[in-house]
Amino acid sequence: MAKMHNKDTEEPTMDKPSEKITTLVSEQNLKEKEKAQAKTEKDTET
Repeated sequence: MAKMHNKDTEEPTMDKPSEKITTLVSEQNLKEKEKAQAKTEKDTET
């Protein structure tokens, strides 16, 4: 939906890269969290 909106007003191109970066960062954070969680789960198991 947001992409359709950007087509109408394609001036804020500055928003797009920062949005991508934010998504990338949050994805990395999620992966790190999952890794940490898996580690703690393993530690609790043994």
